[in-house]
Amino acid sequence: MLIGGAVVVMSFLLGFADRSERALGQALIAAVPAVILASGLVLIYFFDHPYEGLSGSIRPVAMERALDRMTAIQHATGVPPAPCPTI
Repeated sequence: MLIGGAVVVMSFLLGFADRSERALGQALIAAVPAVILASGLVLIYFFDHPYEGLSGSIRPVAMERALDRMTAIQHATGVPPAPCPTI
């Protein structure tokens, strides 16, 4: 949907191109929304894949420590395991 919307917006902008105006002005009119749409799509991809190992990605270290601690407490106290499996 988002990529289709980006294509529609760019097609709409290119529909208003006028040969009598300068090419630089026409390019800027189309480039600014294109950059905004592309940066939005990149941001959505980044938020959709938070554990990719890229700069700024989330590291699951705290969750791994919490799971290890819960497992250790469970073994030490003899409490039965939780009904849901841990990954």
